[in-house]
Amino acid sequence: LRRKSQSGGAAKEGKGTSKIQDPPKAGSGKKNAKGEWLEAPEGMEVPENGIRRGRNGEGDQRAVDIWNKYHGPDAVKFPDPPWFKTSQEAEDWAKKNNLADNISLKSFALEVAQAVVDGVVLNLQKVPEAREYLQYLGNGDWFKKELEKLGTPEAKRLLDAKSFKNAYAFVATNTDVNALVVTESYARDADFFKRSLRDSANSQWLVAPPKGKEIVGVIHHEMGHVLDHTINRINSEIKREKAGETTFSSLYSSFHKNPNAPSILSEYATTNRNEMLAEAWGEYQTTPNPRPLAKQIGMMLEAEYRARVNKVQDGLCTPSKTSKNWKF
Repeated sequence: LRRKSQSGGAAKEGKGTSKIQDPPKAGSGKKNAKGEWLEAPEGMEVPENGIRRGRNGEGDQRAVDIWNKYHGPDAVKFPDPPWFKTSQEAEDWAKKNNLADNISLKSFALEVAQAVVDGVVLNLQKVPEAREYLQYLGNGDWFKKELEKLGTPEAKRLLDAKSFKNAYAFVATNTDVNALVVTESYARDADFFKRSLRDSANSQWLVAPPKGKEIVGVIHHEMGHVLDHTINRINSEIKREKAGETTFSSLYSSFHKNPNAPSILSEYATTNRNEMLAEAWGEYQTTPNPRPLAKQIGMMLEAEYRARVNKVQDGLCTPSKTSKNWKF
């Protein structure tokens, strides 16, 4: 989520499983390369031709594994967080409850640390598979050190990102580096963070969450990018547009051309389709009575998740070797 630059624009540079014992019926699975029957989770929609093997089959098997991880008998759960007394306590709780692989919240202002945990948990309770994109969760300076340790080309690219200075927070959704980061000056100073957000909301640059939810609204915005990446499939959106259905892209096409767009959602939401969706999700999650566009997009995201969560093919997206995206 970017601050507004002084020039007025965006500062420039996201049930049980049972082994099939008998020859499978249509839609129940098929043998793998070793002649073994694949596992078919109860409640999961397996396509008529069974689970694909080989190159494409790896994706099918991963979809099954992820489904079992978050919906099987030993499913990962994300409990409601308590009120923390210190940022270290927030970090310890986040680690204990597996909110990310690598976590650093101890240098955060307590109010910011609380908002980060609250926002991440609420989104993971709705879309637990989004956890696959949370490899790192922390502040800017800590994340830079982690990137230096990695030393991969993608890590080096992110180290040069202007977002460390020009954004409130950002997400990276990439196989090498998946992260949600709050930039340093805002992570350490809650009052400064809230003042800046209120100024941005007053100018209609960003959506205006209720008082007291300014910071968690930023976390919902960033998690909106993660949820979008987890749920949405662009090729499916293109097909649906051709069929005349309403999609996020078609909504953006009319929204960003509207001269009243800043009052409908925010000026920042006109940047691109992804920011429209994230701004809408931030409002949908924080405001009891979201405006029409925010409500429509929020409900569409939830419906898209329900439609895809149980599918082996054309279901949810989790980190792959081809994704190289990061968003604000």
